Amino acid sequence: MKALIKSLLILAKFLITFFLKATKNDKITSHEQFYLYMKKTFYLGFAILFFSVLYSCKKTDNQLPVPEGLEGVWSNRVVENSFVKFDRTTTLPKDDYAIAFQENQVLVERKNAGWCGTPPITYGNFQGSWTENDSIIKITVDNWSGLADYEWKIISITENHLYILPLSENYRTTGD
Repeated sequence: MKALIKSLLILAKFLITFFLKATKNDKITSHEQFYLYMKKTFYLGFAILFFSVLYSCKKTDNQLPVPEGLEGVWSNRVVENSFVKFDRTTTLPKDDYAIAFQENQVLVERKNAGWCGTPPITYGNFQGSWTENDSIIKITVDNWSGLADYEWKIISITENHLYILPLSENYRTTGD
């Protein structure tokens, strides 16, 4: 914040000096005065635009902090026998399945957004909720046709990997 204030003060000092500098001279024609006015206006506009862009940019790359435990983003799903392995990542992938267990039992599942499973598949984010009791995760989440209920058993969870055993999947369609 101090750097922002210091930069704005430097900019203000520059602009005051630049605009208050006498440009009226008996030897300057009205065309030259217009040119100087336009030049100053251009520099002022550029300075305002530059500092606006520079100080309005915030880091918003959808990266979540890597917490311990179940909370976080899990993607790169691989089915091994009856078990499912996920890798912990920091963002939801654009074109692949992933699930994000967030604070306050908020869940985001990135999955097929339509009924057709033939490529090209369109992925979408679906909101839901989750609870964990002992090593059982219960999930309720929206999908393209209604609601889905999952029940998973956590087999193993480390800093980088989650192994689960799917116990049940139930889908409820909503009426039109």
